[in-house]
Amino acid sequence: MASDHWRLGFAGGLAAAASLTVAELVAALVPGGRSPVLSMGDVVIEFTPSTVEQWAIRTFGTNDKAVLIGSVLGVIVLLGILAGVLSRQRVSAPVVLFVGAAGLGGWAGSRDALSETSVGFLAVGVGAVVGLTLLLAMRSPTRSEPTDRRQFLTLAGGATAFTVVAGVVGRARTMRMVSAVDRAEIVLPTPVD
Repeated sequence: MASDHWRLGFAGGLAAAASLTVAELVAALVPGGRSPVLSMGDVVIEFTPSTVEQWAIRTFGTNDKAVLIGSVLGVIVLLGILAGVLSRQRVSAPVVLFVGAAGLGGWAGSRDALSETSVGFLAVGVGAVVGLTLLLAMRSPTRSEPTDRRQFLTLAGGATAFTVVAGVVGRARTMRMVSAVDRAEIVLPTPVD
């Protein structure tokens, strides 16, 4: 039974990671989108007291943004682990957690001046559906029997491969968009000769 909790926790964490990468990929592919993780990071910065913000800058220096993004990712994966463990008792628990996280991510995207509101909600909504579907697929159909190990490992391996590929494609697309914006902002002086 304890191993089933570990397995469900792993499934929830993997589902949260898949949900994040799908949301990032959708935001990168749809015009007007911006990374939901960056939008959430901006909201965290906005609502963080200035003393905490200054402490983070002093403590982490130029790595403060990386620590912030890592913290946002960590909280989301921890919520996924919690959703996985709670899915053993009730299917409604992971649904509430995934829908709540998607709603929060959509809200953060709606506050982001660099993102269109509808794209932010679309990205996190698609990500939540994918993550929740994966979690429920990796969960035992009945609470009384453990999940079939071979099926679980097959789903976990496939989900991990999908998450890595979607993450790489989404990140590459996002970086291409960022560098295009950076190049567009560079204004070279007019040559005099």
